[in-house]
Amino acid sequence: MLAPTLEMRIAQRITSDGSVIVSPRIARWLEQQADMTADRRIRLRDTDPEAYVVLAALHLAACRSDCGTNHAAAQGVSADSNMWVSTSEAAEALGVTDRCVRKRCKTGQLPAVRTGGRWLINRTTLALDLA
Repeated sequence: MLAPTLEMRIAQRITSDGSVIVSPRIARWLEQQADMTADRRIRLRDTDPEAYVVLAALHLAACRSDCGTNHAAAQGVSADSNMWVSTSEAAEALGVTDRCVRKRCKTGQLPAVRTGGRWLINRTTLALDLA
């Protein structure tokens, strides 16, 4: 049997609706263990939207563990077209050149998805970079 304090800590991670609260560090570990890539996550948008939303949230939490930002306010889920920005929009927001944003995307410094030869950056991820 688990020690009472450990049982209490586990119980604190379970919400009233049965959801589990996951820290950014654990989100990153889970994402790595599942080998969850941006392409795999995006393919779920049409086939399993709920899984897409959960895995996207997990990814954002994992990104927070990279930069140490644990206190950013959660944002609601928006329409897919409003969720992504181009490299030129990201460059303007970050105050750098479009080429700089593309290089950061390519090297993984700025999490992004490559679609049809274009980089798309999640607005929430961009907001974390600005913080």
